[in-house]
Order: sequence, then structure tokens, then C-alpha cells
Amino acid sequence: ANRPLDWDILFDINLGRSPADYASLVPPQTAIHLGRDYQIVRPEFHQRRDTCLKARKARGDRLDRVLIAMGGTDPQGLTHSLLNVTAATLPDVAIDVISGSVSPELPRLRSAAARLGPRVALHVDTPDVAELMCRADLGIGAGGTMTWERNMLGLPSILLVVADNQLHVGRVMARERAALVIDLRHGHDARTLTAHLSLFRNAPGDLAFLSERAAQLSGADGARNMARILCDALAANR
Repeated sequence: ANRPLDWDILFDINLGRSPADYASLVPPQTAIHLGRDYQIVRPEFHQRRDTCLKARKARGDRLDRVLIAMGGTDPQGLTHSLLNVTAATLPDVAIDVISGSVSPELPRLRSAAARLGPRVALHVDTPDVAELMCRADLGIGAGGTMTWERNMLGLPSILLVVADNQLHVGRVMARERAALVIDLRHGHDARTLTAHLSLFRNAPGDLAFLSERAAQLSGADGARNMARILCDALAANR
């Protein structure tokens, strides 16, 4: 919502948007659709949601497994540092790390996983992101599309803002108390992550609170809703 747009239909999937944000940016006839019910999340996340939320609730306040996922390429090269800080701060916790095969971080991640031993599992180009999120008690990841996936499965998270276009999402997630948010656009300070991880180690009850808040921010099947609106518009113009 920062430039003029000449569109018939507008979708903005971000949390915290209102039609007023676009009032002076689009023609008056533009159909505006905003928010969580238009977020596109792969079907397996919808399919696993209920089972995952029940299992998470049954586990209670345990912090046994952390998932680190910064996207396929991790252009800021943060995953290696995040892994080392997490392993040092939570020495008794298992850690899953997701990476793409094209990530320049991958050789360092393989070395770190070998050094840290069997409690660290490195998943390269994995198709099982939903399953890994369900198994995790805490997620560490960027404020991109995976935010919607974590919310769908009620995964408590430390959300890292690594680009300007993630700042709005980070602010809303923080305001709604649905994640702990760290702004890394101007550099990574390991002490901040250590402090956040220590909070969960010392007060694991906060995990259940964040899980509930995150799950409340997930929406309906956005892909299906978008398709219905677009097909109706096409049919009306025939």
C-alpha cells in the first residue's frame, strides 16, 4: 500500500491492512480483498492443522525441539549463526534445520550439524515442512510466507525481520503478541537471540500462549477463496 495501482481486483494477504490503506491508491471500482483469508498456504498445512494443534496442546509446555528455517537460499547467511546460538543456549534441545540445496550456507551447515552431533538434523529441499513444524515446539524464521505456515500450525516463533517488506508483518505479529520479533535488517546481534531463547527455557509456559495467539491469526483456504473470486469475475464479464 505504497504506490498507485490501476487494478480491477486487489488482494493484500498481510495482517493488519484496512481498505483505508488503499483509498487514495486505487480506482473507486477496485474490489479490495484483505487479510488472512487470502493467504496462500499449501494444502498439507490445512490438512494437518487440527491434528497438529491437538498434539501441540497435549505436549504442554515442553521445549524439546526447535525448527530453524530461513527459506531456501537464506540470502543474508543467518542460518549458521542461528544454529550455533540455539545449540549453545539450549544444550538439551533437538534442532531441525531446513535449507535449500542452492544455499551458499549449506557447506557450513553440514559441518556444524556434524560437529553438534545427532541432536541436529539438517533437512535439504525437504517436502515435509508441515511435519517438521508440527513436531517443533518453537520455530525461528523470517517474516515471509512461512509466517502464515507457522500460524496455521500454531507454531510459537521468534520472527526475524530481514527485509523492509517484512516489517509490517513483524509489527502486527508483535502487536498481537503472536510471536517474539527481532529486527535484523541492520545486523545480527547474537545476544538478542540468546535472550529470547533463554526466556522460553526459563518460562516455557509462554510457548502455549504464543501458539494460541498465532493460530488465531491463521485464515481460511486463501488459494480457494482467490480462485472463486477470480472465476466469478471472469464469468460476470463474459
